This record gives sequence, C-alpha cells and structure tokens, in this order.
Amino acid sequence: MKDASATRNARRPRSGKSRAAVAVVCALAALFFAQSLSASLQKSATFDEPMHITAGLSYLGTGRIVISPDHPPLLKELSAAVLQLARIHWPATPEAAALIDREVRFPQALARSVVVDNGPDRVLFWARLPLIFLNTALVFGVYMLGRRLAGTIAGVAAAFLCAFDPNTVAHSFLVTTDLGVTTLLVLFMVALWDYIDRPGPVHVVGSGVALGAALGAKYSAVILPPIAAFLLLAAVRWPPAGAQSLAKGPASKQKAEPVTVDLLRRYAIAFVAMCVVAFVVLQIIYLFPHDPLQYIAGWRAIYGGPVQGFEGYMAGRLAPRFYSYYIVAFLLKEPIATIALVVIGLWLAIKGANLPPLNRAFLLLPPILIVAGYTVMSFNIGIRYLLPALPFAHVLGGLAIARLVESVRTTARVVAVLACGWVVLAAAGIYPDSLSYFNEAACLFTDPSRLGLDGGSRCGPMWLDDSNVDWGQGLKQLKTWLDRNAPGREVRLGYFGTVPPEAYGLKELPMSDDDILRGTSPGLYAVSAHIVASTPAVAKQMRGGGAEWLRQTRPIAIVGHAYYIFEIPDRQPSR
Repeated sequence: MKDASATRNARRPRSGKSRAAVAVVCALAALFFAQSLSASLQKSATFDEPMHITAGLSYLGTGRIVISPDHPPLLKELSAAVLQLARIHWPATPEAAALIDREVRFPQALARSVVVDNGPDRVLFWARLPLIFLNTALVFGVYMLGRRLAGTIAGVAAAFLCAFDPNTVAHSFLVTTDLGVTTLLVLFMVALWDYIDRPGPVHVVGSGVALGAALGAKYSAVILPPIAAFLLLAAVRWPPAGAQSLAKGPASKQKAEPVTVDLLRRYAIAFVAMCVVAFVVLQIIYLFPHDPLQYIAGWRAIYGGPVQGFEGYMAGRLAPRFYSYYIVAFLLKEPIATIALVVIGLWLAIKGANLPPLNRAFLLLPPILIVAGYTVMSFNIGIRYLLPALPFAHVLGGLAIARLVESVRTTARVVAVLACGWVVLAAAGIYPDSLSYFNEAACLFTDPSRLGLDGGSRCGPMWLDDSNVDWGQGLKQLKTWLDRNAPGREVRLGYFGTVPPEAYGLKELPMSDDDILRGTSPGLYAVSAHIVASTPAVAKQMRGGGAEWLRQTRPIAIVGHAYYIFEIPDRQPSR
C-alpha cells in the first residue's frame, strides 16, 4: 500500500494548481451551459418531450405516478416544478382526471395539447431550464471523477472533452432521461470513491442519496448497485491507504487477513446502508406511493420480457438486435480526435500508467458493464443509450491528453493541442445541430464529396436512424428556411415527431405512402432524416423495394441536418 499511497499523494494538487483547475472547469461549464441554452432556443420539441412534460405535470398535480411509467419520475418532476412556477399546470379538466382514474399510460393527444395550448416555445423554455442546469453539473462531475482517478490535468482534460462533445451537448437541454441519469451516475461514482477513500457516515449517506437519485432518473440505473458491489470488493482487494489504516486501528501490526475481513464487513454494512438510503430517496421521488415497490413493478414492465416486432436499423439493414450497434455508433458519432484519445487512454490504463488497481477498476468496470447491459437489453435506437458510458471515455481521453501534455517531447504536446482543436472544431461545425453529428468516417469511404465542417453528418442517415439523425427537433429551422426560400408555398412534410407542425406555423401537406415510396407528386418535399435513413430498408423488407428516390435524388438543401429538401418537378408533358 506504500506505492498506492505515494501515487495518491503525488497527485494531490497544490492549492494554487487546484484553484487554477477549478477556474478552468468553471469556464468549461459556462461554455457548456451557453451551448445548451442557445441550442434549446433554436430547437423544437423532440419526439419524447411532450409526454415527459405532461407526465411530470400530472405527478405534481395529482400526486400519482400513472402517465408515462416507462421512466422513473425524478427528471420529469424537476421539469414540472419549474413549469408550475411559470404558471403552467396539469389541466384541471374532467377529461384529464378521467385519464388518471383509468390509468391511461400514454395520452398522446393530451400531451400534444399541453405543449400547444400553452405555447411550444414558452413550455419548452421553462421545462428544459432545470435539465440544462442539472446537466451542466456533468462537466464538474467528470472533472471530479477524472481528478480522483487519474490526476488534476486528466480531470480538466476530461471536462474539456465532455463540454465539447456533440452528443452530450445535444441531449443536455432535452426533457428526457438519458443525460440526466448520466450526470447522476457520475456523481454517484464520485461519492462512492470518496467513501472508499475516506470512510465515514457522511459519505455513506451521500452515496445513498446519489444512488437513489440515479435510480429515480432512469430504470437502467439498476446496474449501479451491482457495479458498486464489485467496486467495494475491489477496494477490499486493493484498499486505499486511508481505508486500510482505519481498518487496522491502533493495532498497526495486525496481519493482512483480519484487515481484509474487517474491510469486507465495513463495506458490506456501508453497501446495505447506501441501498436503504436510496430506497428512502425513491419513496420521496415516487411521492410516497401506496406500493413501496412501485419502482420494481415499473422496471419489470419495461425489462420484464422481450418486445415482439421491433427491428433496429444500421447501415441499410434491419434486425431485432445488432450486437455491434453501440460500438458502431460510438465510432461514427464521436469526434475522431476523441476516439483516438480514448484508445490511447485505454492503452495507458491497461498498461498501468501509474494508476493503482482500484483506480483502473473504477475507470474500466462501469463502462464495460453499462455497454454490455445496453447491448443485451435495450433497443437499437440511438447513441443516447450509450451516454452513461461516455464520461468514462472522457476520463480515458483526459488521461491521454495529460500524458501527452506532460511529455518532454514537443511532438506529443503538439498532438495534444491538435486533438483538442479538432474536438472544438467538430463541436462548432455541427452546432446547433449536435444531435445529428457524425464524424468524417461516415462519408470517407462512401461519399467523400459530402465531407465538411460538420464532419460526415450529411452521410449519417446511411448508417443510423431515429434519435441519431432526427428526433423532431428541426421544425423551427425548417420554418425559417421555408420563409426565406419558399414563402407561401405548401410543403409535403415527412415528419418524425409528436407536436403538430402547425404549432410552429408550418403549412404542410402530409406525405402519402405513394409520396414516400415513389416521390412522384410534383412539389416541394421536406423529409425527415429518420425517414431518409430507414424507410428504404423497411420498404425493401415489406414490399420488395421502394423509397429508393430518397437516396438517389440529391436534395436542394438539408435544413438543420434534420430535413432533406427535394424539389420534384411536374413530369407531365406540355402540349
């Protein structure tokens, strides 16, 4: 333990260095907040947001967790609390009360009306604001995790990669659960590390609260108790100096075996205490339900059995599950510079890189289990499911940057600067359309002419669909483009979303099946990138072919990286 203690003490920053690091991280968090808020103001409602917003209002308005039980209520309640301050409430109508009494799980019509009747921009501004603040804390959480596991420079570099990651920025303001649970997961990992490093009741309670909050954000957080158990066992095998000295007590010459047994007993009691605290937190989040195990019932409803009929899309193919989906999504939707840094950091971590074994366990075990769990259990509908693993990738990338910066070779430092510049350019080149980001590899081997400052985002629909390319967020940008380039014209709209386009002032004619399959009706088309992506594959599987024109026809514009604009001429011969 002498080596581990020396390593930790060597990495303990001086006060001046620490203050400078905190100042840089605060600046990064401010930039992240600015990106998130600005993008939020430019984006329309995504597919899931109206239901989450309405569900949260129903929870606080009725005290019952009925609507949208596919996710725990915490993040929806945070959003609804701010909406109520803005005088936007659950409708006090007999129809709304009847939905609760009948336990209607997904009242789509009511969800649309709540957003539309109160004004989409007004509702989304207030609903998204608490999520923006919460997810800005992710930058601080990644720094704290990186600093504890790999040193101050690595922590700052990890916060940098997080603050300019297109995927974290894209989901930072949405009233959904993916980045919120990521933030709370990272805070739990920090709290758990602090308990192991400095055991005490305060850190036990803090870990339990963070665990309960993460569990209350999304059901996939149920993987955290097993992760915590594994890491506590790893801490028994490789205890920090502080934990070992506490276990030894005044008898410093005890044998190793009694120390191990004592640590095991202490950690077992602490783990149970964390789970008890988390259970109490869940009861508060669920508004003290009649069934104290309502959380477990909700989890079983989502993960209790296979879903029949679902097929995901990847690279022109449909399948119930692609076991390589999240690896492919990561390799295509993260900046290439970030991927390279993560690979270097992974090699350094495996090689050793002066990291104690417990640090490596904290850094590598959670993302492995998270990716494996999502690969086996989740739908293949977006990299957003992979978000809880990205902070660990950022820390690995931060470790690589730290080693490059600390190198005596000028070439290594230049590489670090160029990599960081590439990350910033990737974020700036796609902004504010971060949801649709794909790196240069998406176009490099298929259509290099479409590469640009936005990387390979214009080739994204060739690879993935759904929330990877368009989730309904581009209606405001489409309205602006039509007003400038086609004023007064009616557009045939292929829309993937839940809020009526009319709510944003769009005069649209829904595309018919024949329009989607053949595109023969003359006029102006605005087709969702999601439809461009997967519809040809769906048509081929169900009808033997169709919708090829979506890929073969060059769009006259791509608006917000979400809508492909086609001008179909009148093909009737003139007299």
